Amino acid sequence: DRRITRVGRLLRPSRLDELPQLWNVLNGEMSLVGPRPEDPQYVELYDAEAELVTMERLEEDVRIPVQQVNSRVIRSRIALLRGDGEGARGHLVAAREGLAVKPNPGNTAAVRFLEAVVAEADGDTALAVDRIRQVQESGPFMRWRLLRTWVDAAVRIALRGADRALAEDLAAQARGHAARNPAVPTATGVAAQVTGLVRNDPALLEHSVELLGA
Repeated sequence: DRRITRVGRLLRPSRLDELPQLWNVLNGEMSLVGPRPEDPQYVELYDAEAELVTMERLEEDVRIPVQQVNSRVIRSRIALLRGDGEGARGHLVAAREGLAVKPNPGNTAAVRFLEAVVAEADGDTALAVDRIRQVQESGPFMRWRLLRTWVDAAVRIALRGADRALAEDLAAQARGHAARNPAVPTATGVAAQVTGLVRNDPALLEHSVELLGA
């Protein structure tokens, strides 16, 4: 949520932003029943990020940074789901540092994708589309190894940037992946999802929800 100030980000986790309601309690207008329980979806996000942090620390201990760049992509998206754009940009900086330590096609594609995600969150759709195009140019294996997980986000970025050809190309890759893996509900569900996005087909999108929920 871009309406949250830096001070607000500090206050919200501690619930100090609700302290003014103490006046209502003293006036007898409210009861003191303890803090409001956390939203379950945010609990899941915190748990997911905690597991990624543990993985990164283990890799640092053994000095084999295999997945640190990819984990930063995930942690950046988690930050954006929480409305923490500053945190997402921090993960991008860390991913670039990881790329400098271990430059390879996979890490390069991951950083370009993360640059696209952060650019879109910052309102720079043109830059976001450019970075997705760069991922597309990284070679068929490396490109799809990354985008098969994030293809829905990539298609949305392409459509918002009015690059229909890029969106259709991404959707075609998803359908090809599903055709090679017909027994995998996630593959067929994602293919239906991105094809529905490109075609603006509500029925196909609804079908994708059923497949992904299976």
